[in-house]
Amino acid sequence: MTDKDKIISIDLFDKQNNFISTFGKKAITIKEDSYPYIVIIKAKNLPELEIGIQLNIIFTTVHRQRLKYDARVSVSTPYQLNIELMSVSPKIMKERRNYLKIKIDEEVRLMCSCINGEIETYDRSKRIFVRDINVGGIYVITELKLNVSDVIKLRIDLGFEKLEVTAEVLRVEEMDNKCGAGCKFILNTTKDEEALAKYIYQKERELRNKHKLN
Repeated sequence: MTDKDKIISIDLFDKQNNFISTFGKKAITIKEDSYPYIVIIKAKNLPELEIGIQLNIIFTTVHRQRLKYDARVSVSTPYQLNIELMSVSPKIMKERRNYLKIKIDEEVRLMCSCINGEIETYDRSKRIFVRDINVGGIYVITELKLNVSDVIKLRIDLGFEKLEVTAEVLRVEEMDNKCGAGCKFILNTTKDEEALAKYIYQKERELRNKHKLN
């Protein structure tokens, strides 16, 4: 396994590649003095998972490398989650393709958030302002007091479909009683990435046509 000091976050998925949750470095402890290695997550309102259920766990390092391990749950409570790594060597995941970042100045629906370990679900009227977007991430402006490693789930109307995406906060900026946050998408399927790429291409084309008319 990579040097645990270089790990900045972990993402959990079930074996059907459905996203479960993401956690920042502060919530993670790795026990390497026994086999299998054990990842211990401590936070509030953790997802309660069946003991023995198998997962995919993805470590993201400071160098943006993503390492995927087979894993299983050994302890699950609302405050602690222990995950055993079943594979000795990780699968090194391919780096996501870079796409143009565009300014869209639109609102999207905020479905839920996990701020300081506290999970909150919002009704359909809760919206969040998007300043720019690319396939790798999104910059939002909100009245929520977001922190690095917090997580938000958004529903974006792409026009041709509605896409639900989860994003982890990487940086925050305070601005006039609001919070600006640069977030990375947690996209586990090529289909989601391709849908976002199509949406961004359409928005870019709209902007170019608008400038031509002006």
